[in-house]
Amino acid sequence: MLCAVSHGDPLFIFRLTPLVLALAELDAAATDALLAECGLPASATRGAITAPLSRVERLVEEAARRSS
Repeated sequence: MLCAVSHGDPLFIFRLTPLVLALAELDAAATDALLAECGLPASATRGAITAPLSRVERLVEEAARRSS
């Protein structure tokens, strides 16, 4: 399910996706699924993305929840 974006949802440049995913210790398939679920591109694993803040927040929350 994609994260809903409101008209007031600011864009956010986030460079820490690789770190967040590494700390969550997810395998490649789980990483891809998490990014898709949060509405973020697969390229986020390699560096900076610009995305609605709500999607970045969801990524951080879900990664923390799924971490081992």
